[in-house]
Amino acid sequence: MSNQIFKNGVLPFIVNAYDQSVYDSKIVFSTQDVGTARLIFKLRKDGVSLPLSAVEGKLVLLFSNGSKHIRNISLLDKVEGIAEYILKNEEIKLYGNVQASLNLFYSNGQSLSVHEFTFSIKKNLIDENIVPAAEYYIDHFDSLKSKIEQKSAKLEAEIKKRTDVMQGNIDETTKDLQVQLDRMKEKLDDLDSLETKKGAQDKADTALKTAITAAKEKANQALSDAQKYTDELSQKVLTLTDFDSTWTRPTLQHGWKQYVPSDGAINTVRFSKDVAGVVEIKGAVSGGLLGLETPVFTLPEGYRPMQSEYFIGVASSVGTPDYPQYHRTFIGTDGRVCIESSSNTSNPNRFLSFGFRFRSK
Repeated sequence: MSNQIFKNGVLPFIVNAYDQSVYDSKIVFSTQDVGTARLIFKLRKDGVSLPLSAVEGKLVLLFSNGSKHIRNISLLDKVEGIAEYILKNEEIKLYGNVQASLNLFYSNGQSLSVHEFTFSIKKNLIDENIVPAAEYYIDHFDSLKSKIEQKSAKLEAEIKKRTDVMQGNIDETTKDLQVQLDRMKEKLDDLDSLETKKGAQDKADTALKTAITAAKEKANQALSDAQKYTDELSQKVLTLTDFDSTWTRPTLQHGWKQYVPSDGAINTVRFSKDVAGVVEIKGAVSGGLLGLETPVFTLPEGYRPMQSEYFIGVASSVGTPDYPQYHRTFIGTDGRVCIESSSNTSNPNRFLSFGFRFRSK
């Protein structure tokens, strides 16, 4: 289409065997560059353009979440050695550093590694989960209220259903016992004609009392079971207070300390868990050692993720003012909360913030 617009990242590659180091392209796309993020390859060899006839180009993309995509590139000018690749809609949303490799496969069976390179996809502010606190909590309250009302209605229906079943069982048992009692009365009438009338009458009276007692016990037990089940279901109805969270301050390790900004306000590091089992970590730290073997702190049992989690957080931009900086946080199933790396190589541990949520085991 002639009216399309693109954000071009041009990559002029010279094909030789002298420089195979990974090329940092400095290309930065945004998660909002949907259908517009385009890589343009200009290939040269031996001082002239590299012809692209009888060849198929493959681009290997390794994203920050660990996924690998192998895509065909489009040949724009086979004579001048110009090709392109436009990132897919699902790929532009995988923000972070991207490792890439361009390879050529010729129809005669030869293949050629052109170059390895890197570029970045920055998470646009419109994709950040940032909303005004008042609006967020109001929406959260309404959502909780609706869920509680739905759960209450469901439990009430379940209680009625189980109670009806219990009552039906009691009625059926009472009916069976009444049939037995009627038969026993018939036998008592037959005993009137026997010589041992008194002995038979005593036995019949005892049997009747035993049957009545057993019937009462079964009926009472059935009613007790129904009441117990009703009480258990009633206790499961959630209230709004069940969603209140208690915040805990962890013990910082490996040189990490609470970050204190210039205005003196402390962004306290803390964690909590709500009734749904969702753990939230907030706060900011500084001064410690980066890496998977030097955790900032360790979450206790009951607050650990079901599987290892990775998150991207805000890092200090001091020393690198031209670009926003970020860090990568790892949270293991053993409770380790580690800052694996920071994009600010000048001041990697000056300021690193947490704002993560995940479901616990």
